[in-house]
Amino acid sequence: MQIDKIRLLFLVSNLGRGGAEKQFVRILQHYDRSKFEIRVVCLSREVDEYWTQTVSQLCQLEILGVQNGQLRRLWRIGRVVKEWRPHVIWGWHFYTALYGLPFRSFWSRPKLVAGVRNDAPYLLETHPWASYLIMRCDAVVANTQVALAALQSASSVRLGYVLRNTVDSASPIEIQETVRTIGTCGNIHPRKGIEVFLEAITLVEETDIRFQICGNGGMETYKSQANELGILERIDFLENVECSEQVRKLDVFVLPSHHEGCPNVLLEAMAAGVPCIASQVGGVPEILLNGVNGLMFDDGDAKTLSEHILRFVRDRQLREQLSDSGRESMNEYRDPARVARKDFSEVLERVTHA
Repeated sequence: MQIDKIRLLFLVSNLGRGGAEKQFVRILQHYDRSKFEIRVVCLSREVDEYWTQTVSQLCQLEILGVQNGQLRRLWRIGRVVKEWRPHVIWGWHFYTALYGLPFRSFWSRPKLVAGVRNDAPYLLETHPWASYLIMRCDAVVANTQVALAALQSASSVRLGYVLRNTVDSASPIEIQETVRTIGTCGNIHPRKGIEVFLEAITLVEETDIRFQICGNGGMETYKSQANELGILERIDFLENVECSEQVRKLDVFVLPSHHEGCPNVLLEAMAAGVPCIASQVGGVPEILLNGVNGLMFDDGDAKTLSEHILRFVRDRQLREQLSDSGRESMNEYRDPARVARKDFSEVLERVTHA
């Protein structure tokens, strides 16, 4: 059957400040409008989020808002499916694909895609129903090869693709003679390993360094931990910041996460030339190579993290070297338009015609 335009219905959980949402907006900004029509249903109860206005200008957007209850959500999504008859329903945030599952057998019989934005083992451990959903989807799209491989090993994946994250071009920061500020940035969540960073700070004796914990979400738990560790006065806690701007103010960026897919903030830090230290988890090793374009440590190893911090503090030449190599390694990630118009197009066309 000849299709003039592929109709794609995206289901997203929110339009907040996270990396998954930023990558979603990049797709909407650059996709080929001659090939695809896109509508978005947002399951968030918040009508006005960070990207709401931008998304509403790029495509037709429906926000479920204050409507609570699974049946109410399904009814409203079903109304869109029945009226518009999409060829593909894509749950951009993994769990949102659940809401598309009932409609694979009705009306236009759309293909169902589940997006995987996080570490696959974390996903499978956190959601007991994850394997069930994966087996019933027509395709799974991850943002790292390691996540896709883990899903294919653990579940029956019909079709699997990788749609990598991208990063905007940025002018390089200037490497300072002295390290003054070291920090982490992102959505504040237990999987981000903030407690590991706090423990590492206790092992760093240079008291003239300021540390930062920046991001979106509740920080009271970590403020209390810092107080108990006697390091509260050495740390600035900054909430509701734009990470791509904030990381440029750091002399060293730390990503101490326990679980990661393809961390957007790491791409942004490396693209700006900020020397980076990251835990060896999820898709991080696809981006950062220890001693080549950054420094790595095992998950939860605060001692090694503190040693890497001190290496950067005491060795400006090392910071300059890894800053340059980090920026160079981001060249393959610096083309959002190509990913949206080529890679995204190919994935969607293959899924549609499979």
